[in-house]
Amino acid sequence: MSGTREADEADGAQGSEMHRHLRRNFWVHVFDGSIFFLGMTFASYDTILPVFIRALGGSNLVVASVPAMFLFGGLLPQLFVSYHVQRLTRKKGVVIFLGLLMRLPWIVLCFASLALGSHHRALLLAVTMIVLLIAAVPTGMVFPAWMPMVAATVPARLRGRLFSLRTTGGYLMGIGGGFCVRAILNRIAFPYSYSFLFAVAFVCFMMSLASIACIREPEGPVAALPRRRRDYVRKLPAIARNDRNFVSYVVARAFITFGASTIAFYSVCALERFGLSESHAGTFTIITVSSLVITSMPLGLLADRFGHKINLVLGNLSACAAGIVALAAPTIGVYYAVFFLGALLVSVNFVSASTIVVEMCRPEDRPTYIALSSILVSPVALLTLAMGHIADAFGYQWLFFSTSLLLGIGTVFTALAFEEPRRKPVPASTALA
Repeated sequence: MSGTREADEADGAQGSEMHRHLRRNFWVHVFDGSIFFLGMTFASYDTILPVFIRALGGSNLVVASVPAMFLFGGLLPQLFVSYHVQRLTRKKGVVIFLGLLMRLPWIVLCFASLALGSHHRALLLAVTMIVLLIAAVPTGMVFPAWMPMVAATVPARLRGRLFSLRTTGGYLMGIGGGFCVRAILNRIAFPYSYSFLFAVAFVCFMMSLASIACIREPEGPVAALPRRRRDYVRKLPAIARNDRNFVSYVVARAFITFGASTIAFYSVCALERFGLSESHAGTFTIITVSSLVITSMPLGLLADRFGHKINLVLGNLSACAAGIVALAAPTIGVYYAVFFLGALLVSVNFVSASTIVVEMCRPEDRPTYIALSSILVSPVALLTLAMGHIADAFGYQWLFFSTSLLLGIGTVFTALAFEEPRRKPVPASTALA
């Protein structure tokens, strides 16, 4: 980070303690993310869950509702979390508590698949959607506490590399995980195959949670907030009015979120269009994971050197290109490029799309900025449901055409309207006190 902001973060007791434990915290964060991403290889929203839901008889609308749930699930509760954690000098306790709540549903899904999958697929589909919704709420709620904890323990000049290493480490292991997924789906009968996948995912998720307990978080500043939550909520629009670049960021992130939601349809479309077996979900996972390994580190270095805006532009562009390739690919070999482009977008999401917001405000305001940005992006979830309807009613061709058009607009908007935060002064006040 350039200019006075890096110096501001390094000053004082918090900066001193951050740098004293930096090496330990940096590598704990890398392990946490790596083992968590490995777990996601076995329960991927983009490749595993869509195929599992279709095997249970779910429609494209149901497939589309999964990313919508994880986008919407914890949004409004984030305001209550942000109000609470903004009064705390340390966020780790909240992160561990909510982290446990977001992990437990996966072991429930494991046992539900065993108990219901053989003869009660419709019931298992209903249980699956309920369990995923329950998991989505704490998954969304934890972010206003988790991201400030990361920002308090790792300086901005290293965060791009941190998030790229988390992604690279997890998905390097995930390459082997992808082969395991394919072998499990090929050799173990339904529903035991998916039950096994969810169990492995749960073990990985719990290992990541245990590592978070090892982080040494310095005490941070406490924001002066209204005494009542409703007064706090009423003053939130002041941020949007006073910080136009924050609004531009929200729009740019909304396009990226929209593009990421589209990825869930690529694997399902490929299976139907080219007459492939379910085991090809493992192949899609291998390509996606390998591409994430290739793309995440260059994106992290770009972010640390030039800021995160360049990655947001690349993310929108890759999402647009993925839709075009999915629309025109004549063979499965060409279609595989969709998963590379989708992985580039996912890398941008992990490295930059959410990380950049902590550079747009004072440290004590980070939980509020994070929660507010998530809530403002939430209308995109309605578009993901519309995508499922388009796919069911008109086919994947119309879906990919319309999404590519919108994401092309998003690329231009991000390049022209959003300014790199490192070249702008941090707002002196959010007017929330």
